[in-house]
Amino acid sequence: MERFNKYWQRYFHWFLGGFGVIWLGWSVFVRGVPTQIDGLNHFYRLLELHWAVQNGQFYPRWSPDLVYGFGAPLFNFYPPLSYWVAEIPLLLGVPAPVAMQLGYLSAIATLLVGSYLLGKRVSGSQWGGCIVAIGYGFAPYTYFNLVERAAYPELWGMACVTWATLGILQLVQAETMRTRLKALLLTVLACTALVYAHSLSSFMYLPILLTTAVVGLFAGKVYSTRRGTSWQVLLAGSVAFAWVLLLTLAWWLPVLYESHLVQLQRTLDAPFADFRQNFVNGYEFFAPPPAYDPLLMAQHRAISVFTPMLLLAGLGLWNWRKHRHHPLFPLVWGLLALGYAFLQFPQSLPLWEAFPTLAYLQFPWRLLGPLGLLLALLSASGFQALPTRWQNIVGVGVVLLGLGYSLSRSYAPTQIPLAGITHRDIPTHEQATGWIATTTSSEFLPIWAETRPDALALADAYQNNQLPARRLDRTQLPVGVNIVSEIAGYQSLVIEYDSNTAWTAYLNWLVFADMQVELDGQSFALQIQPASGLAIIADLPAGRHLLRVERRDSAVQSWGSGVSFLPVWLA
Repeated sequence: MERFNKYWQRYFHWFLGGFGVIWLGWSVFVRGVPTQIDGLNHFYRLLELHWAVQNGQFYPRWSPDLVYGFGAPLFNFYPPLSYWVAEIPLLLGVPAPVAMQLGYLSAIATLLVGSYLLGKRVSGSQWGGCIVAIGYGFAPYTYFNLVERAAYPELWGMACVTWATLGILQLVQAETMRTRLKALLLTVLACTALVYAHSLSSFMYLPILLTTAVVGLFAGKVYSTRRGTSWQVLLAGSVAFAWVLLLTLAWWLPVLYESHLVQLQRTLDAPFADFRQNFVNGYEFFAPPPAYDPLLMAQHRAISVFTPMLLLAGLGLWNWRKHRHHPLFPLVWGLLALGYAFLQFPQSLPLWEAFPTLAYLQFPWRLLGPLGLLLALLSASGFQALPTRWQNIVGVGVVLLGLGYSLSRSYAPTQIPLAGITHRDIPTHEQATGWIATTTSSEFLPIWAETRPDALALADAYQNNQLPARRLDRTQLPVGVNIVSEIAGYQSLVIEYDSNTAWTAYLNWLVFADMQVELDGQSFALQIQPASGLAIIADLPAGRHLLRVERRDSAVQSWGSGVSFLPVWLA
């Protein structure tokens, strides 16, 4: 019996993760890959990443199949780590829909196990870990992202932040060099994964991560009686911060210096994405679970807070002096929770207007994610303040209540069959939905593309699987120009021509940094067609020549990738 208890305590979080994946991911098991709202877009992004990897592009800046095949710099601004999780089984021969299912289920498992370990760290008990896993992992907003929004990258963001918070707590509490190094590594890897999985989540959760680190540093003497602990923690935290900045340079450097080359403003122009239209009211915020609906006949927005956790969270605030580590933790988490809650209501409009960058969140109810984590942490604090004789009863009650509370949210509509779909179907998907470059607002269109290109210009190439598509527009080929050969690569084009007159080549290719043209090995000028943003190569000389057009990484992209992936290159 003693051996059983020993193994039960050691592997309990894996049991919890397995059970939680089945319970929380039941709709993914039964109905397949979520395809509603953003689901199809994320699936097509996986296919586009797979096509890039097949062509040797492991961090593709340019996605040639988007915008009807004219291309767009999707992954230059939207980091691809969450899709890489599904890409690994896809490379091993698993069908794409199954690989995407594994991606969703992996996110759920990562979230639940990370939440459990974080709660156990905060409360010092396994039941405390279960409470955080239930309070955060089974919250309405988690189901909303999984079942209704199919917000696959955001699920990974929610998962990574639990490990990042755990790493920070371990880092500020470490007393030996070995434990500090392990905590430093966990913090760096988790924070880096958070940025590359869902960069918007890294901004939403940043106040939680920073304040937890600051409070931990301030309370450093509580964790150790050894002289010099505070400055060692500060040094380790500074190293972690600098390390994360360097490892994420591949994403934030192009975002910082090349965002003006795409139409990000479109994300704010769409009426449905205007934050003013997406505040919540009191009823929505505290709404009970929806009625049981196995066929999901009545759609609902699960934008409510996990109300059963409010009681335990309030107990954690009430007993803030009895916190296991330091009383500042529940106080700071409580203040942050009030701030995140306030920003979801219309009364916070002046704050949203005072800080224009908040508008890129689009939906104030997104903040239910970080609010849910804070409530779960406060609930673990409240739990550890309970008398010992009540903890087992309350722990079992919270778990059962959480499972029952989430049951009616776990039903998803019938999903669209995805078997047989490949990256060749992306232009057709864009035509059918109007979602250009796998976004609802077409915000990744280059700034020169004021009008959308002809959706049928490359249709034959995609229908006949003649990919990569040949990009020379032969409908505008002047008389007297003979194309000897045209060889299309993933992001290159080589044309050999013989002409008796000077001419202009029109390419079915949207321009973005950095495209280079060579004629017979010598640099040649590239122009941009007004309004359409397509590439033009004017004044090509008569005679027989070899023309090469290639999209290469810009200096900013190359520097970012070179620094961030240096450990990979060295390995």
